[in-house]
Amino acid sequence: MDTPNTEAPVARGERLVSPRDLKSIVGGLSESTIRRLIAEGRFPEPITLARNRHGRPVRIAFVESEVLAKVAEWITAHRRNRAL
Repeated sequence: MDTPNTEAPVARGERLVSPRDLKSIVGGLSESTIRRLIAEGRFPEPITLARNRHGRPVRIAFVESEVLAKVAEWITAHRRNRAL
């Protein structure tokens, strides 16, 4: 059973990042840390590219612009805290 897509559409030309490539963008955070941040709502959720016959995701990817925006947010927060 498909669930309706309630998210905003992704802009044309957006790039998708595999979980493997994601590690190099976010400074080598572990998979478990990324999963925890997603569960806490502190990291962009991946999109599902494929599901198995039971409906479970078997291939996911992250929207690059969302990940880069989150990294920029972390950098800004870090620099703001260091300036105090």
